[in-house]
Amino acid sequence: GQPVRLDGAAKKPSGPNEVFLPEMEQARQEFLEKNPNANSYTWENTEESQKYWDYFTAQRYMSELDSYPKDLKRVVKAAIIAKEDYLASGVTENDYEYKYQSDIEYVYEVNSLIPIDYEYAVGWDEYHAYTSGNVLLVMLMLVLAPGLCIEEFSSGMYPILHATKKGRLHTFLCKLGALALFTTLAVVLFTATSLAFYGASYGFSSLGNFVQVFDDFKFCPEIITVGELLAVSVLTKILVLFALGTLIMLLSVFIKKYALTFVASLGAVAVNFVLYFFISLEQTGSFDMLNLFTVMDTKTAYTRYSSLNIFEESVPYIPL
Repeated sequence: GQPVRLDGAAKKPSGPNEVFLPEMEQARQEFLEKNPNANSYTWENTEESQKYWDYFTAQRYMSELDSYPKDLKRVVKAAIIAKEDYLASGVTENDYEYKYQSDIEYVYEVNSLIPIDYEYAVGWDEYHAYTSGNVLLVMLMLVLAPGLCIEEFSSGMYPILHATKKGRLHTFLCKLGALALFTTLAVVLFTATSLAFYGASYGFSSLGNFVQVFDDFKFCPEIITVGELLAVSVLTKILVLFALGTLIMLLSVFIKKYALTFVASLGAVAVNFVLYFFISLEQTGSFDMLNLFTVMDTKTAYTRYSSLNIFEESVPYIPL
């Protein structure tokens, strides 16, 4: 069904399905009495049954949103207890571990006040969970970027370009412009197709609500809307892929062979992907988060607060 928008005055469930389920069961029995040849499966595929399930799902979301401030308060309380335990074990207030817990306490104390709208939130969590497109974009960059510079060496144009008035630097800058244009078009195209697929499959809820409306982003440290997160994710992919393409182009200038450049770049990307796979299973608060695929994966990066230990200073992975 399509997303159901609710306002704050909507009725909240007073118990686990205590009103909803009896009403649905009564409607089901009436349907079966009116249609002797029908069965429960037939009922489940009716428009009336779908309306009940949409209503039930919306009520469940409202109940979960009511618990949002309490869930964050529990995180804050756990951080306070952790700091006390650290001090008792000899850790000082100048150590990274203590500062990290202080950051958690502050971030989630502030976030507990986010005015999330009551909404049947759908679609965007599924969209951000899709990461196969990132792998395809990276592979596309591995294939394209080496050829932008190596052609000059294979065709014998390098000495000619080197001797021209503007020189090879001007040509290289033009190729960077072409790379930036291609990268932008590729990311926009992949984003548009993904949005079309998930929009048709699930539908999308409001862009203006906060991302914390989704359970996957409940502990997101940023105070950011769904639309803002979408824009950030697209921009991040463009910048990361452009940086990757630029590095591959520079590498190709030194190696001067397409196959060797491709293999070397593929090896580095493979290492990044293996590290990303293990990070996605269990996030850490170290430099392991500075990974090509991790940065492009909105869901991994924005799931919870993470920071880097830089000389015992807790530096947020995502600037707050």
